[in-house]
Amino acid sequence: MTGDGVNDAPSLKASDIGIAMGITGTDVAKSAADMVLTDDNFASIEKAVEEGRGIFANIRKTVLFLLSTNIAEVMVMFIAIILGLPMPLIAIHILWVNLITDSLPAVALGADQKEKGIMLEKPRNPKESLFSRGGYAITFGYGLVITIITLVAFLLVPFEHGAFAIPDIIALFNSNPEILMMSQTAAFCVLAFAELFHMLGMTSIKKSFIHNFKTKNWLLWFSFAFGFILQIAVVEIPGLNTFFSCYPFNDIHWLWIILLSVAPLAVHEIVVLIIFVLKKVKESKKQQKQ
Repeated sequence: MTGDGVNDAPSLKASDIGIAMGITGTDVAKSAADMVLTDDNFASIEKAVEEGRGIFANIRKTVLFLLSTNIAEVMVMFIAIILGLPMPLIAIHILWVNLITDSLPAVALGADQKEKGIMLEKPRNPKESLFSRGGYAITFGYGLVITIITLVAFLLVPFEHGAFAIPDIIALFNSNPEILMMSQTAAFCVLAFAELFHMLGMTSIKKSFIHNFKTKNWLLWFSFAFGFILQIAVVEIPGLNTFFSCYPFNDIHWLWIILLSVAPLAVHEIVVLIIFVLKKVKESKKQQKQ
């Protein structure tokens, strides 16, 4: 609601956001309003709304990203405990993931540029939570995907050594600590890389990442490259891998680690494609009825 006169004060007070004119507005209107438009230029309101939508979208992306990745970390450990398996991740692995592949991507998402067409979206209910419009599905869905691929990475190493049943896997780990270290390193790498790929998908919840591939957000690419390189370094560089209790891998192992890690981004693209197809089918049926 906009206004400048004394008679506008009740409406300015009652509205969700009351905006008074800064130049022509009365003192009564200004005191009743939530905001004062200092230049009396209505175009400034549009810019402010666009900026506000962009900020809210970035906050939402950041929160959903952090919650989904942390849910994955908790679920990986919880499922391993239920199955009686050794911990897929040791304390320093979890600390590293939270510092490098959680924090930096979260900052990058928070500083992301506004999506094109953000002003074409319907107004958001002020009482609407961050988890509305599929927020819960995003949080738990991607958390589940990352949980599954991390556990798969942890179990693939004993599978390579012929242990498929849980008792056989536990016996193999107990008899050969080196294999356990390999499994933990695989789970550690997949979790870290998966979070980086998940960040790329979260740049646009409703659109394909291809639309944002040429993003001007340099922090996004920096956090991805920085996390990727450091993760390889702690596994492959002598001394560092000893400190982080990591086992260096060969090319084949790195290949399937990367393939597993791409899963969150692949799921994002598939979901976006399905939503796009369903939307087109719905529009087509609507046109046929008309």
